[in-house]
Amino acid sequence: MRGLLTGSKNLVGRVNIFKLIGDMERNQQLADHLEYLNEELSEEAQRKDLCREAHAACTKEIRNHLVAFLEERQQRDDRQHRQERGCGHSEEENDTVYYETWISELHPDNLMLSQPLGKDNKDHDDDNDACKNGRKNKNGTHLMIDPRFYVKESDHRLIWNEQMRTLAAQNDDPDNKTTALDRIVEPLIA
Repeated sequence: MRGLLTGSKNLVGRVNIFKLIGDMERNQQLADHLEYLNEELSEEAQRKDLCREAHAACTKEIRNHLVAFLEERQQRDDRQHRQERGCGHSEEENDTVYYETWISELHPDNLMLSQPLGKDNKDHDDDNDACKNGRKNKNGTHLMIDPRFYVKESDHRLIWNEQMRTLAAQNDDPDNKTTALDRIVEPLIA
């Protein structure tokens, strides 16, 4: 009987060792899988950080361009005003600054072809969204940009509007304050 008990203890010990080895292998597989997931999550976090950094750099570049664009236009208007006072006429027309003008300089590839306005133009349609979104230039053509610049989430539109509000807040002249606020661009596409 004693031999029988000794043999069963060995058998139980072997079974426990096999179970322990199996548990260890499953734990190692789980640990390997968790390590893989951790590496994937870490790489994804790095990719997202790079995207955030790139977006921030682009946004900064867009803001800088807008400030430089507005300053250049203001200097041009100031020169024109001095010319008008000095000689009674101006060589260049007052170029009102609009969102579309800025976008056409920042992203000329997003400027859409336009047609001269007038009764002769059979293709022109005031109910056409492209015509509604554009601004009439001094030469009678529509300055139209890609409609995506008018969506609610457009970074360009949001940056422009923020700058117009800032200009209005900084300006003591009620006429200039109103002009800046009038240039706020509402989303045309939901």
